[in-house]
Amino acid sequence: MMTDQSQTVSRFPEPRRADGLSPGQRSLVDLMHVHQFGRIENMRVRAGEPILNSDLKVVRVARLGGGSDPATDTTDAFELKKHVRDLLEELERLQNGTVISLEFRHGLPFLLETTPTVVPRQNRPRRVEQTQR
Repeated sequence: MMTDQSQTVSRFPEPRRADGLSPGQRSLVDLMHVHQFGRIENMRVRAGEPILNSDLKVVRVARLGGGSDPATDTTDAFELKKHVRDLLEELERLQNGTVISLEFRHGLPFLLETTPTVVPRQNRPRRVEQTQR
């Protein structure tokens, strides 16, 4: 049976505002906004929330010869762009894992590579086989 993915309800209805973000989500959005171009590597995700700790690596990319795009100050009440909402939905879908690389351009997420945390087989609940009648 096929389901229409376009009709699934998003956890982040439009428009979503920055003042509704968790502290970890807001820190991630601010980090991309401040650096404008680059990538974030080795960011842990727990229960769909980004964990910005000492394991995280930020690689800044400088645009040469094309002028600069200075980051402007924003208030807490700005609307999140679709790129950011999509990123937060992906982190929620991942639940627990690692962001191998999150590339951002113009302060917005562009490309995301993740790996889920794999639960060892012995820790998974066993499936109960149904008997045929």
